[in-house]
Amino acid sequence: MKVLVITHHRLINNFNGAVTRIRSLAEQLAHQGAQVTVWSFISPRLSPLGSQELVPRCSHYESTNQLQWLDGLSSRLGFPSYSLASSLNTFLPLPRPLKETFDIVISESPFLWQIAKRVTGKVKVLSAHNHEATYHEGFSPRTVRLIKRNEKRAVQEADLVLCVSEEDKSIFEKLRPGKLIQTLANGFHKNSSENGGYRESKADFKKNWGITEPHRIALYLASESSHNQRGLEALSHLFSDPEIKSRWSLLVVGNIKLSGHLPKSIIPCGIQNQLFSFFKGSDIALNPVFSGSGSNVKLIECLGNGLAVLTTPFGARGFNRSLKGLSIEPLGRFKTRLLSQPDWNLPDPDELMTYEWTQIGNQLFELLDSSLQSKEKLI
Repeated sequence: MKVLVITHHRLINNFNGAVTRIRSLAEQLAHQGAQVTVWSFISPRLSPLGSQELVPRCSHYESTNQLQWLDGLSSRLGFPSYSLASSLNTFLPLPRPLKETFDIVISESPFLWQIAKRVTGKVKVLSAHNHEATYHEGFSPRTVRLIKRNEKRAVQEADLVLCVSEEDKSIFEKLRPGKLIQTLANGFHKNSSENGGYRESKADFKKNWGITEPHRIALYLASESSHNQRGLEALSHLFSDPEIKSRWSLLVVGNIKLSGHLPKSIIPCGIQNQLFSFFKGSDIALNPVFSGSGSNVKLIECLGNGLAVLTTPFGARGFNRSLKGLSIEPLGRFKTRLLSQPDWNLPDPDELMTYEWTQIGNQLFELLDSSLQSKEKLI
């Protein structure tokens, strides 16, 4: 099976949920025996990196999309990013390698559908990380019109549509009546298998980050996306509360942009090469998001590595809400839970096995293979 994955994200050294999903699934398809090409149409502000082999049979390439300069104009006019570029991608010249024939062409978001349509492939797949109109609900209906039109067209024209939550599936089914929409959850990698010799105690971990006893530790994994930024603002307010400050410290890990006015109880840790010590040293992970993407990779990453999670209902999108170790509360009740709960129920490893990226990758391979066989029967 020859697979092309098209994305507008840079996959190398990039910290966010979309990149984690795209790269993990591409690598798992390669492990299943597919020949995978990942092509990133990156911002013209970046210089393309050379080709790289992510894993055997999975290669990654970059080229700039000069049409994205128009997103600067659209942003100044109050339109969401990619509004103009996604519509004009039909005119973007295809790099020579994309003029080959592929069995499967996967567009990782509707923004690139006008490119995916022009690549020769037997099965065209839209992999929707979220419902774009919901994601951009902070904009006026007029400004999201182009994005909504482009997304509707992609959902209707694709041979197969994948999404990450039942909420998004329900929306796409209305755009594509009578056709099946497949849900494919986000997954996690077990960090512990890479750190078998880890011996740092919780006390040493606290000392390394300047946290004194008897403070407890909450963890927030966050990329620079706008919904994570809004989540951090909510946590900044929470961790400014005197009762919370006297009992809790918050470690913020990732490339999220930090203001200079964070309370002292919030400790920025930046991007970390490994997260194992954070999973083992923290008491609870927090997921305060109340808008944005369809589901959050950070939630299942924490659960899968043994750390309980306190999340908003929106932050639990895409996952079984009865998972052990998962507590779901509105933001207004985070303070009560943090102050009143001495211990948290730990996740159940057996219950989470189906969320490992290897299992999610197997599901995707089977879906693609089945779609390919069905398409070939019709030809």
